Amino acid sequence: RGGRHAMNQSSTHLRVLVIEDNDGDARLLQEALRAGSATAVELERARTLTEGLARLDGPPPDAVLLDLNLPDSQGMETLRRVCTRAPRTPVIVLTGLHDESAAIEALRQGAQDYLLKSELDERLLPRAIRYARERKETEVLLRDMQDQLLQSQRMESVGRLAGGIAHDFNNMMTVIQGYARMMLETLPNDSVHRNDVEAIATAADRAVTLTRQLLAYSRKQVMQLRVINAGELLHAIEDTLRRLLRPDMILTLTSPPDLGQVEADPSQIEQVILNLAANARDAMPKGGNLTISCSNITLDAPWAQRHFALRPGEYVQIAVTDTGAGMTDDIAQKIFDPFFTTKPFGEGTGLGLATVYGIIRQHNGHVWVYSEPGHGTTMKVVLPRLNRGMSSRASAAAPQATSAGSETLLLVEDEPEILTMLGKSLQGLGYTVLTAGNGRAALTLMQQHSHAVSLLITDIVLPDLAGPELAEGLRGIQPTLHVLFMSAYPGDAVVARGLIAPDAPFICKPFTPEALARRVRDVLSAGPPPPVN
Repeated sequence: RGGRHAMNQSSTHLRVLVIEDNDGDARLLQEALRAGSATAVELERARTLTEGLARLDGPPPDAVLLDLNLPDSQGMETLRRVCTRAPRTPVIVLTGLHDESAAIEALRQGAQDYLLKSELDERLLPRAIRYARERKETEVLLRDMQDQLLQSQRMESVGRLAGGIAHDFNNMMTVIQGYARMMLETLPNDSVHRNDVEAIATAADRAVTLTRQLLAYSRKQVMQLRVINAGELLHAIEDTLRRLLRPDMILTLTSPPDLGQVEADPSQIEQVILNLAANARDAMPKGGNLTISCSNITLDAPWAQRHFALRPGEYVQIAVTDTGAGMTDDIAQKIFDPFFTTKPFGEGTGLGLATVYGIIRQHNGHVWVYSEPGHGTTMKVVLPRLNRGMSSRASAAAPQATSAGSETLLLVEDEPEILTMLGKSLQGLGYTVLTAGNGRAALTLMQQHSHAVSLLITDIVLPDLAGPELAEGLRGIQPTLHVLFMSAYPGDAVVARGLIAPDAPFICKPFTPEALARRVRDVLSAGPPPPVN
């Protein structure tokens, strides 16, 4: 994920950096390469390690020929520093001494080959470079695949953790959020208790956000897919982005007029962009430039192979570039890990970039980082591009309907605290609310009030009947009954388990009373009720 350089074996142009202080040896290397290579060779020469490391800060060469004994560095320390600076570039150690133990140690330290200067000629040197590049390419590919595997394993572990706590936690937060919002609606603005209740509501919101970030990282977040233009979305949140930045930062947004469309959840992609922008802001404590650009790109098979979670094809890329301090490779390899942060204790959860990673992977895309210490950072996100002319699911947002109503609702929830809170909330909006703590009690109420009930709101998991089973039974009494399912489990999870149909109306706990009121109104205002499973 954190690589700077991808080698191209089919290149017809070869860039080789020679770090060698002996002019005669350097000249022999140059002659052997130019005489024996079938491709055009561009040689760069550095006489000291310091000069060589400075060259490696720029565009990486295709290979490095390295003398271990230089005026400013000796032995394996020379190799270690070169491999640390350019971990994806093949390094061939050149020596005048035949020392088998030194050769073994050089290979252990990261060199691809160990050659005697006295044996180099126009046949051996080009072949050694070609093999070194092939070995390095394989090494990088294997390391990237190991990183991807470890990332998947971490995601699975976090997913199990998040799924295990989400149900009970979300039920509790539904009660806390609900009563806090209801109290704020009834407290006068000058009440001495208002600040305390607002603090409770804010803390509850932050707790819910934390859980959602865990679910997003583990790819268990509910998605509302639409066909969107990422460039249009980017410009739509421009004001929000500018408020996010400090006055000493310059924001530049670019997007081509022919940018392709992607199928994505707009709110989640917006969250990705804002998270990346906030991360870039924090990397520029003295100010700087933040550039966010969208573009169409094509990923070929070799590139996709190095990032094996992707398929070759057409993608839309969102690149977020800052002029901050940059980061080292060891930091870049960890930034998407949950709870990893370089910020001081108490200033970050370490879930911002982990959330970005989870969201983009859930969209069948990929995210990676290009960074150099002292030269800023670019975060690149790619999402699969839709075929031209594909019909769009996007539609203009319907006018916001009023949340109040006068219909009769049947509310079924086995958690007494939630049942009481939701009932009070909906009654406050003008609805008549019948409440039941289990499925059998709901069936009894429906038989008594069958013609009056317009909507069933039921938890999916009940102690006696499953929510969908209850809904089917109640529709046998009232065929036109609308149904709204709720659960503390994520929507994707309940759909995947076959508990409800993919298009069945659903709301995920925790939710605020306002969110439930809007969802109730949406369901009641819709057409004929869809099947429940």
